[in-house]
Amino acid sequence: MTSNTLDSMATQNQIDIRRTATTPNRTIMSVLDHSKPPEPNYYHPRSRSSSQNSENEFKDITPTRSSSQSSSDNSTIRSKGRSSSWTSQSQIPATMSGWLLRHNATHFTFTTPWKRYYYVLSDNALHEYKTDKSDSPHRDQLDLSSDTLVFVNEGFPGKTYVLEIRKPGRRMCLQCNDAESMKQWMHYLKQSIAQIKRSNSLQRSASITNSTIGRISQDETSSHSINENTSQTMHDTHTPPITSQPPQVIEPQSKKLSRTSSKLNDLPPQLPPPSRSPPPVPNA
Repeated sequence: MTSNTLDSMATQNQIDIRRTATTPNRTIMSVLDHSKPPEPNYYHPRSRSSSQNSENEFKDITPTRSSSQSSSDNSTIRSKGRSSSWTSQSQIPATMSGWLLRHNATHFTFTTPWKRYYYVLSDNALHEYKTDKSDSPHRDQLDLSSDTLVFVNEGFPGKTYVLEIRKPGRRMCLQCNDAESMKQWMHYLKQSIAQIKRSNSLQRSASITNSTIGRISQDETSSHSINENTSQTMHDTHTPPITSQPPQVIEPQSKKLSRTSSKLNDLPPQLPPPSRSPPPVPNA
């Protein structure tokens, strides 16, 4: 092998080494190059309205709340000035809603008498549902009336914040989550009962007013009829009957005598009595 061949091979090796040295290692450079950090592998769910599968994928990455957490939430207040997000099946806005424990009388020792339900106060009635969804089936209903009582019941051992709603023929005991929730439920329940009492009082007053006006009008009509009959009777008594003949004029006795004497003077003179007796009448 000649010297020229060796020199050419050495030159070629130097060129290959230079090329290898100038070519960067992409894996290392991607780690060392801090100006362009690698993009994180985020999961972007599609819109919920695209398909049912997208909803499932979205639920998989979204942290969900357990049933115990949702059941321990405080009652939700629906003030009159704000629109309510929960409506019953009849689309009636809720005055107040929340989870409460209801006492159910049972004779079995292995079953708990307290069960949790979702309650909605609306349209002067307390509605009971199994869940807090708007399409939940209706389970029970307690219609409030003017004789409904709401008070705190302390007769359950180990149970606090228990409200009792009682009316003739119905009784319901509900345990609230805390003292604040109990005050709110009691306030809105009593407010609904007071509204029912005011409405009944207004209806009763309107009925009494209408009956009084009708009775006064009837009395006035009867009095007017009686007055008309009385005046007609008095007029018939004092007014003489109207006849076609003129009224007779009573003349004094002296005028009658003078008129009689004048009539006698006007008579012709009487003939003298006969001088002879009349002839006899022959017998038959």
